Amino acid sequence: MTAQDVLTLTDPTPGGEGAATRRVGRVIANAGAQILVMLEHDPATPTPRTGEVLLLGKAPRRAVGIVTAVTIPAPAVQDDASELWIAEVSLSGVLDEASGFTRGGGTTPALGDQACLAGEADLGRLYGGETGQFGQIGRVPLCARIPALSSGFGIFGGRGTGKSSTLAVLLRTMLRARAPVRPILLDPHDEYGRSFGRAARILRPGPGFAPHWLLTVEELAWVLSLNGGTLAEDERALLEEAIPAARRRMLQRSGSDGGQPFSVDGPLPYRVMDLLGWLDRNASSDQTQRAAAHRRLRSRLATSLGDARLSVIFGRVSAEDTLGALLRSVFCLGSGAAPMSVIQLGGLPLGIDRLIAGVICRLAGALGEGTGGALPLLVVLEDADRFAPEGAAEGATKLCRDAVHMLVQDGPKHGIGLGVVSSHPAGVSQRVLGDLPTLLTHRLPSEADRRRLRDCAPDSIASLLDGAGTLGERQLIGAGEGMPAPGMPVVDELPEAAVPVRAGRRAEVKSPSFVEDVIDRWRFGDSAGSEEAAAAPRPARRRAAATPVA
Repeated sequence: MTAQDVLTLTDPTPGGEGAATRRVGRVIANAGAQILVMLEHDPATPTPRTGEVLLLGKAPRRAVGIVTAVTIPAPAVQDDASELWIAEVSLSGVLDEASGFTRGGGTTPALGDQACLAGEADLGRLYGGETGQFGQIGRVPLCARIPALSSGFGIFGGRGTGKSSTLAVLLRTMLRARAPVRPILLDPHDEYGRSFGRAARILRPGPGFAPHWLLTVEELAWVLSLNGGTLAEDERALLEEAIPAARRRMLQRSGSDGGQPFSVDGPLPYRVMDLLGWLDRNASSDQTQRAAAHRRLRSRLATSLGDARLSVIFGRVSAEDTLGALLRSVFCLGSGAAPMSVIQLGGLPLGIDRLIAGVICRLAGALGEGTGGALPLLVVLEDADRFAPEGAAEGATKLCRDAVHMLVQDGPKHGIGLGVVSSHPAGVSQRVLGDLPTLLTHRLPSEADRRRLRDCAPDSIASLLDGAGTLGERQLIGAGEGMPAPGMPVVDELPEAAVPVRAGRRAEVKSPSFVEDVIDRWRFGDSAGSEEAAAAPRPARRRAAATPVA
């Protein structure tokens, strides 16, 4: 690798042969992918620990295995008595001194073959990369396969274990390696604003970010349900009739209506006023029970237009076609664009963050299909259990999960990868977890979470996940297409200035208006502190007299 291909965040392991490969025992059982090694009792010989790498057989072609357990089947009563020490080893591939590591490889050790603890030189060949296809992300040095990571990955671990930093390391490595993929990071806690410097475009959804005409009928129906509850069947049917009519009216007004057909969910701009006008005209001519549905739907629309919580959708009630500008901004298109974007979703009210995430996933799928895979994208979901949960879901959560599932299903055909990060993998949709090509797992205290990952993990690390509750700081269990070989590396430490930090819009508790500021954010969303919100008229604050406590 050249300096411009790899992002080096820590000093690599010093050159040279390093620690020599050391014999620690011999093979006494071979059950295919599972090997038993009888360890030698020699004070000068280190005892392998769980997660360490053993090389089995003779050079130049040796089987590679990871220690998954170390046991003493029959412990001696006396300390100085002889005992049988056994290491359980899971095979992951073959290390050839000439060609490097190969998964599988067709080489299994014979009974009696020596088992050696891999030295630094062996680990360098095993986990290192020699071309621009690799980027360093951790110690040994550990290198990740950039093209494989671009097709998707999962980063899991309990809270405070370093998931966000690991994600930042991976994305920074991809940026430094100039990978031909555009990452789009959905940031629900606004914590990555400083992690990528000028390499990232930071976007915060403001008024009209996702205009009404960009939404599908289902998405708009959910938005309208926030004022008056779930739409009745007759209201939903009217909405499906009104939207195409409003779109057609817009085409007629611009003189571009050639009678061509279009989908009800196609992103053709239309005016809300045309929607309301259609409802008014049809309500006056409809003498059936649907007249009441016309009035209810019109009332919902009028109320939603003035709802400050929905400014991201109705904040700019116009039919201006901003789709091109939105695609260029979100997906970093055009000359001079940043190589990645970070969409900050923190503070958005209700389920708007899920709605925006679903829309972006849907747009990514359409962009990938429209370009025939010529524009590789990587959509990254922080807190994936929020956006694509397992089990029952409704409203914006269901809409977002459906969009993510569609991306999982069709994305790989169009060059679109999906990265997910979660502290609760048991809460992430099985459909999402089952298709992740690379798994990186930090410390996981919950047995339910470890069990879910074991069901999805490659056989070579499934047993290692039993020990995921005891991993150290920045240490993880990694396997899959993005890792040269399964292992338990320590991820590089980020520079202090790049560590993800939650923005945390903290109010000044000593301020006389502290309580009112909190109430404003509660009522009007996180945009209450913005310049636009400050200039907008607000209802006068009325302070009620404090009620004495009996």
